Amino acid sequence: MRDRVFRDDLMVLATGGLPLWDGVTDIEVRLARPDEEAKWRASRAKAIRQGNIEENDVGWIAFLVALTDRRNGDQSDREAHRSMAARRRVPI
Repeated sequence: MRDRVFRDDLMVLATGGLPLWDGVTDIEVRLARPDEEAKWRASRAKAIRQGNIEENDVGWIAFLVALTDRRNGDQSDREAHRSMAARRRVPI
């Protein structure tokens, strides 16, 4: 993975108390299922409406799991998702 910031985020963000990635295990990429694609499209459309990204930005990432940011132990899952999604504007 070339994007160091994204790679670091995967090790800091957690779901179920565990990091999304351990920094070592291979990451497997697959096509999104139709329901996952619908969630991604909805998340991207909301970000465009709220002015977080431009309509022509193609690097939108939406995590499809509840997230907590281990740097901010008390941050809610929803806030962690929103802050991460808003920051991600470039392709990985």
